[in-house]
Amino acid sequence: MNVQDLMDTYRDALLAAALLAPSSEKSLYALHEKGLGRLTQLIQSGAPANEIASLVANERRAFGWSFLSGEHGTRVESAFHALASHLEAMCA
Repeated sequence: MNVQDLMDTYRDALLAAALLAPSSEKSLYALHEKGLGRLTQLIQSGAPANEIASLVANERRAFGWSFLSGEHGTRVESAFHALASHLEAMCA
């Protein structure tokens, strides 16, 4: 998969899961959507690899501090991990 496909998969998982998430997790999904928006802007603007890597690291920490419940949460975390791993390899 290329970066765009991975971003689309992550975005789709986020949007679908946000509809199913308990109200206590809605703000977490909103934060992850915001992070994806920032990441999209950086990639589309051709930002330096270190800026992209820094944002990916911040998003990994955000996932580490929170827990997204259910299968839908697992799909979001898996999709993010695939995207982040790909971007980290590109930025290395």
